[in-house]
Amino acid sequence: MYDEKDLKTILSRAIQIQTQNEGSGSLSGSIEKLSLSEIEEIARESGLSPDYVREAAIELEGVPIEKPFFLDTDKSDEIELLGYAKGAINQKSWAELRSVIEEDFKSSGVVRRYSDGIQWTVKPAGIFKMFKPMNSTSVELQYSGFRTVIRIKKKLKLYRRILYPAYAFLAGSMMIFAILLASGNTTTIFGIAACLGVSKLFFNWANLVKEKSRSNLQDTLSQLQTIINRKHKANEQDITINGIDIEGGPSVSNTYNNDQIVKKSVINSP
Repeated sequence: MYDEKDLKTILSRAIQIQTQNEGSGSLSGSIEKLSLSEIEEIARESGLSPDYVREAAIELEGVPIEKPFFLDTDKSDEIELLGYAKGAINQKSWAELRSVIEEDFKSSGVVRRYSDGIQWTVKPAGIFKMFKPMNSTSVELQYSGFRTVIRIKKKLKLYRRILYPAYAFLAGSMMIFAILLASGNTTTIFGIAACLGVSKLFFNWANLVKEKSRSNLQDTLSQLQTIINRKHKANEQDITINGIDIEGGPSVSNTYNNDQIVKKSVINSP
């Protein structure tokens, strides 16, 4: 068995051997080009996270021109979506971005500004104002070089609520099956079929809700990408045509008066 250090050594040496063979014209060094998904599969089989592989590929190739992608989470009722856009955020673009975010999530939000980005979190309503929100929906915009990293996190409350009766009916079918074994009464088999059928319906409903949420989040993130890319291109054109310098980073104005200035990095936000 190989540990992480051994794996790095093996991969590093393999690269050296391949480079030497390719340089000498050896057929053993020839290899077809691999897609990112194929590289992710190799990494997964090697015990490496595909998320890190994708991030490394992005660093190598630059900002990818592709739709946002979902990250693996430990919980089935949580969705995390990641995307990239060229350019940074300024006052005007943030106003437009915030409008899209709050319209799509149908909620006002609490904004926290960081040295390297902005975090928008759903604002608690009603009695929940008294409590600190835990794992609420959030949108993070982080500046990294000449790009903006967009990350959306959402807790699927409706999905979780639908699963409760699904598991309840599943448990009911197991109880009926236990009674069937104990009594030998075959008539209860219809009860098992009924409970399993209803449970299946709830599970299907929950999956539909989750897929709908995933699709909506993709649409939202795509809109944010479009806005940032469009503003970036417009700024580049203005600089080229007018010869003026346009500030690409976030600017502080009266629109930020109610925002909370907190930690150094949006990555370390709760």
